Amino acid sequence: MYAVAWNPAATEQIDTAWRSFDVVRREKLVESLDIVERQLTMIPTEVGESREVSNERILIEPPLVVYFRVDESKQQVRVLSARVANTDL
Repeated sequence: MYAVAWNPAATEQIDTAWRSFDVVRREKLVESLDIVERQLTMIPTEVGESREVSNERILIEPPLVVYFRVDESKQQVRVLSARVANTDL
């Protein structure tokens, strides 16, 4: 299993969206966060898409979009940034 650490900027973006959401959108955001966290903990090198130039990966689990890096030697994932897509849920 991988340890997952979120940069403060990533959590701030999610917190801002959370405060503006109604109950239904908050539930969907929580579901997305749970899925992302589970995937990053278990199989981070297999989820999302790689960005070869920057050695980053992007994972989209609507409404959440997460950019992250994996350090396989340390079994760590660093979430660099996250945004909440402006979508109808």
